[in-house]
Amino acid sequence: MDKNRATKGDGTVWQMKDGRWRAQIIINGKLIMKESRTEKGAKDKLNEIKKAHSSGKSNFKKITYSELLARWLNFKKSDNIKSQSYERVENTINTHIEPKIGFYNVEYITAEIIEKEVMSKVKNTRTKKELSYSSLKKIYDALNESFDFAVAEKIITNSPMYKVREPKKEAVKSSQKVEILKPEEVERFIQACNRKYKSGKYIHSMACLFVFMLNTGTRLGEAQALTYADYDENSKTVNIDKSIVYQKDKDGVKHAVEQQSTKTKGSNRVLPLNKHAVQAIAQAKSVQGYDGKRPSNYIFSTTGNTPISLKTIYTMVNNIYAEANIEAKGTHILRHTYASRLFEKDADVKIISELLGHSSIKTTLDIYVHVINVENAKVREIMEDIY
Repeated sequence: MDKNRATKGDGTVWQMKDGRWRAQIIINGKLIMKESRTEKGAKDKLNEIKKAHSSGKSNFKKITYSELLARWLNFKKSDNIKSQSYERVENTINTHIEPKIGFYNVEYITAEIIEKEVMSKVKNTRTKKELSYSSLKKIYDALNESFDFAVAEKIITNSPMYKVREPKKEAVKSSQKVEILKPEEVERFIQACNRKYKSGKYIHSMACLFVFMLNTGTRLGEAQALTYADYDENSKTVNIDKSIVYQKDKDGVKHAVEQQSTKTKGSNRVLPLNKHAVQAIAQAKSVQGYDGKRPSNYIFSTTGNTPISLKTIYTMVNNIYAEANIEAKGTHILRHTYASRLFEKDADVKIISELLGHSSIKTTLDIYVHVINVENAKVREIMEDIY
């Protein structure tokens, strides 16, 4: 069989070395290529391209993937998604996708390019370790949605993602164990949070925020969004139903915004407080000079009742880590430490899941599998029956 053969009319169809067939045609000075397993399939695709072009339904304008991503992100931004969700997608694109294949023209991007340049090379930019399944899934989903958008906008006729293998959870080696503070580190951390000047004033005025998180397992945004109206002093509980998120302005500067919802539907919850969490609220009230007249005021905030900036929060917690002789680990480790202590005390997994505001018990078990005592018969029983 002649491996190179021309079709009638414009365009060419030929067989490649791997046995597949490729159709190509030049339209408006642009080379367009499509592939198929059979000669007939390649010819059909060539005819589809020609028909689409002659009917005016195609859009073969030259556009890079970077340009497409920008258009797609603008579309998502107008689609009423949560600002945190949008920023996660934007960060995924800016970190793992756009630098790798953004310079390609969209129509030239193949499944092979995506597999080779993106999916097989992604690593944590800070630790250089393999990414978790959830991170790989975010990358795959962003690629998939953006190319679907390109098809809908008639920039390409078919998405290359239909040939890209979706990450499988069981195939991803979990190299990321949940980090927690050791008991002696917790003690030193709390001591550093409570340090005072000789005058009796706290050195880190709002370090009570971190003590609160350590004793409630709240996410940073959840703790920041708490108001005095959310705190029931009699029952010693707080109501979690909103969150502080950080949105970028046109200059890329992040600003705190109150979001009238939590991370997931299951994150809305009422939390019982232990004495340390109650004391943390009392300390915040004292530092702010709160008089009880404005229950809408944030508990952990600046003296002007605005959320503490991320820069201030991370500067403060890093200083506390340094004073406690602990490697800086951010704030989310406080939530992990809280959860691990509950597991150590043999608390019921369902209760732990509810306290953390997880969407399901499976989520809790997936995250904390490394800190759960493998000899705990109750946990094993729950894992056996989870499906």
